[in-house]
Amino acid sequence: MDRLKRFSWCGPPLALQIVGLLLAVLFVAQLVTLLLTLLLPPAPKAQYGLNDIAAALTDDAGIDRLQRTVQSGPPDIAGPGWLVSERSRAD
Repeated sequence: MDRLKRFSWCGPPLALQIVGLLLAVLFVAQLVTLLLTLLLPPAPKAQYGLNDIAAALTDDAGIDRLQRTVQSGPPDIAGPGWLVSERSRAD
């Protein structure tokens, strides 16, 4: 009996300990993510230089990354890539 009393621990309830542990793990995970993002940032997206754009517009065949489409008129607003509100469509 004395042995059981010696090992009993009077601390916070088990549910509170679990919540505290979960919050601590979440905090550490966020901190590690922040540090990795600051130390090893993602590579920037590829950007086109003015020379690449000028070459694509003058129909030079050396540029494969850019596409040039010639249309007879302006693009259709209802086509892909256009975001138009319902209110401005009614006008």
